[in-house]
Amino acid sequence: MATKSKLYISVFLLSVVLTIGITGFMIISGESFVDALYMTIITMSTVGFGTLHELNEQEKLFTIFLITTSIISFGYTVSAFTEYIISGQLFQQLKLKKVQKKIEKLNGHTIICGFGRNGKQSMIKLQNYKKDFVIIEKSDEVINEIDLDGFLNVKGDATTDEALLKAGIETADNLITALPSDADNLFVVLSARQLNTNCRIISRAS
Repeated sequence: MATKSKLYISVFLLSVVLTIGITGFMIISGESFVDALYMTIITMSTVGFGTLHELNEQEKLFTIFLITTSIISFGYTVSAFTEYIISGQLFQQLKLKKVQKKIEKLNGHTIICGFGRNGKQSMIKLQNYKKDFVIIEKSDEVINEIDLDGFLNVKGDATTDEALLKAGIETADNLITALPSDADNLFVVLSARQLNTNCRIISRAS
């Protein structure tokens, strides 16, 4: 199971336990919503605060059940979050958000679709003229190299609107598509033209 899915499941489990706790205290003890929420939180967190009143046998059994399910849910959550951190996905997500914020601030930049021979040559020329650019590439290996060089990039398929929008096509002045396939380059040209009619588009097969 994917690590991110485990995180979603852990949040769902905690929400279910919280809901059960509030509903249970409202029904069994006749507490108001706020008091039931208070009882549920101190039970789930095991902070040791005093109860609002002396618990009867039914309330004690329900509290034991709530504590047990809370411990299981918290254990699963801690395990999922630890796995998420160790796998590097958390830091990867933070890095992607940081890069995306930088891209969103660009205006009048150039988008390079594909980082083959022609894509690299285009990048070098843009560097020489000190122009901002964003690279769209779907190869993990190539993206890792681009990351090491510190260039702004979007990992994805340049033929999709999603990748073009992430690269800032709506505010870009130029787009260079240098994909290996002529058909893909044509598709990028048509998609980019729809998203930004003022963008200057150059197609160069790699």
